[in-house]
Amino acid sequence: SLLGQTGVGKSTFINTAAGRTLAEVCEGLTSPELNVQHFIVQHPQDSTRSFVFVDTPGFDHLFASDEQILRIISEWMDKMCHPNACFGGIIYLHDINQIMNRSRIGTLALVELSCPEPANHILMTTVEWGRVRDTRAEHHEQGLKASNWKEILDQG
Repeated sequence: SLLGQTGVGKSTFINTAAGRTLAEVCEGLTSPELNVQHFIVQHPQDSTRSFVFVDTPGFDHLFASDEQILRIISEWMDKMCHPNACFGGIIYLHDINQIMNRSRIGTLALVELSCPEPANHILMTTVEWGRVRDTRAEHHEQGLKASNWKEILDQG
């Protein structure tokens, strides 16, 4: 599953990983849609395997609270995920130009959504480094590691 703030590039990530356009990329900062979508992509080196990318509504959304977004994602996972399915993990994208989310629910939701899998199935990553021209990006990243991301990073 791909999680992150609205407009961070979750759909673009899916399209890049798939090598073709699957997920609709919203031209505005916030998509009015609040649906979770999944896309099945064949493994590039093993045709017997595939990846399922899950595109989710973003946190810090204009039309829904972070709690509503978390509920939408959780309900989708409960409905769509087979109990015996292999959980690959969560990729959390964060725009390095944003110091931190308005609330910590986006990152704290990762722990809840990854259960019963351990936190080491969560990849915390930053994007948009090319838009920062000085050392602010490193400062922002250290701030994320010390505050919003600390609980997750401490778990593995």
